Amino acid sequence: MLEQYANTGDLKRYSLNELNELAGDIRQKIIETVSQNGGHLAASLGAVELAIALHAALDTPRDKLLWDVGHQAYAHKILTGRLDRIATLRRRGGLSGFPRREESEYDTLTVGHASTSLSAAVGLARARDLQKENFAVFSVVGDGSFSGGMIFEALNNTQHLRNFVVILNDNGMSIGQPVGMLARMITGLRLSNLYQGAKKQTEFMLGLLPTIGRPLRNAVDKLIKRTGRLIINEVSRHQRAGFFQDIGFTYLGPLDGHNIALLMAAVKYAKSHKSPVLLHVLTQKGRGYAPAAAQPSRFHGVAGFDLKSGQLKYSGLTYTGIFGAELLRYAAADQNICAVTAAMTDGTGLNLLAEKYPERFFDVGIAEEHALTFAGGLAAGGLKPVVAIYSTFLQRAYDQLLHDVSLQKLPLFLAVDRAGLVGEDGPTHHGVFDLSFLRTVPGLILAAPKDGNELKDLIRLGLNSGRLFAVRYPRGQAVFLEPEREARDIEIGRAEIAYGRPGAPTVVWAIGSMVAPALEAAQKIGGNICVVNARFAAPLDKALLKETGQNARRLITVEENSVRGGFGAAVAEALAELKLAVPQTMLGVPDDFIETGTVEEQRRDCGLDAESRLRVFSASVAH
Repeated sequence: MLEQYANTGDLKRYSLNELNELAGDIRQKIIETVSQNGGHLAASLGAVELAIALHAALDTPRDKLLWDVGHQAYAHKILTGRLDRIATLRRRGGLSGFPRREESEYDTLTVGHASTSLSAAVGLARARDLQKENFAVFSVVGDGSFSGGMIFEALNNTQHLRNFVVILNDNGMSIGQPVGMLARMITGLRLSNLYQGAKKQTEFMLGLLPTIGRPLRNAVDKLIKRTGRLIINEVSRHQRAGFFQDIGFTYLGPLDGHNIALLMAAVKYAKSHKSPVLLHVLTQKGRGYAPAAAQPSRFHGVAGFDLKSGQLKYSGLTYTGIFGAELLRYAAADQNICAVTAAMTDGTGLNLLAEKYPERFFDVGIAEEHALTFAGGLAAGGLKPVVAIYSTFLQRAYDQLLHDVSLQKLPLFLAVDRAGLVGEDGPTHHGVFDLSFLRTVPGLILAAPKDGNELKDLIRLGLNSGRLFAVRYPRGQAVFLEPEREARDIEIGRAEIAYGRPGAPTVVWAIGSMVAPALEAAQKIGGNICVVNARFAAPLDKALLKETGQNARRLITVEENSVRGGFGAAVAEALAELKLAVPQTMLGVPDDFIETGTVEEQRRDCGLDAESRLRVFSASVAH
């Protein structure tokens, strides 16, 4: 069926058997592609029938379809004219791993962060009404995203919207297991007697629908009024749906999210409604691939895997792994240490602590803003909270860090994972702004290790500092690690000369992941060049900066962060304060969003690759 498929118009002509066969083909294509390219497998496997039903029942792209987060949208990409390019998924110059406006007219918005689509959908619907246009707006939201506060801010502004539908794609998980009262509310709906009623309605519907040789459209249209109203009438008497009804939604469900016929009928019914509708569908994360279905968290986002065995690619000992192991060690000796994350237990390495000390581990769901203020409360209560969040998601909690932690002068350890360029996840996930925005927070100590051993040192320093302390470290395998080496003492704000001597005419100040590459380039050049491992972006080691900069003819800063307001800017400010007029070259991420590709390809785009570094260093030494 996939070989014959051309566009979404075909979906409206296919029989139920053909649509189900197409779903199987799409699922196999997704599995094969992600095994080679990596990507978000489990969630996309669970949303195949839903994507088919939506495009079959709606008039896309005229009707607007938004996928919250977007890691559930691979089937959507295949169905909307991108099958011939699906092998390029997450590759240089290929398809993005997320919906992207520039990629297709079917991608209403570029989406990489959770809980955002509903606010955008409300805006689209209001713009439609003001301009007297006529189309439906559908937002597909995972149940995990319902733990994000933006969802409820948007729900609060949906009054009187017509042709506006929120699909709650409920697979019982976010990245990991769902947490909190809202998750329990959704679970209550999922497990209620109402689901048994929905199953009976499904069986009744399938008995009436044609299965071979005839299109579904007419039969689905006939069933909408009878089946849709039957389900809604049942739900209206069910108190668990009261929350959605109280805020003006008609609740429809829960429905089998892998039953294409039922989904089409429900979508068409919801589209015709004159008030907002919440359509609750139940899907299985990892459906169709046994290893992913058995371990959906492990197969949420993968670098690739063996198709037959399901064995994931191993990337060696990572910075994340070092952090998790070190934190567990310190937590064993200090019962006041506790950990907080936002639906990223495994991804941040906190699974070790969560298993050993569950009473001291808090997963707050997809709620980074709450995570920071909550951690501030833990600190105010006398605990030693450690908050581990990916750099790209920490951006969402800047105000809470500033107002609810820094202003209160509360001690907190912030582990900023996935800092720098992250490769195939692309521009929505790069952690290239944290040095810029974190160094503006008063009183915050901001550090970045040059290697795995120094990460150990900084974890020890941060946990013992009694201060607001952030350590940012990259994704992937750690360099220069001596696994048996114990953590060593480091003084806050103290840099180190990693190569050369202070009086060299060319001085390179590098931070974090750029120290090892800067050393490599300097060693190839040799001669009068000095490389400094800054360690800290705040506070900066101004004494060593003065010592290395006062006789220098050129000072080069290297960072895997935006050059706007980043580490290089901090050095420039310090040079001005010290009244040192040394010419400065800033190497870092330019003022743009860096496209999908490998980390090395992205570094080349930014002039941070080995060839570019060597060229800049050599030119400086030559002069």
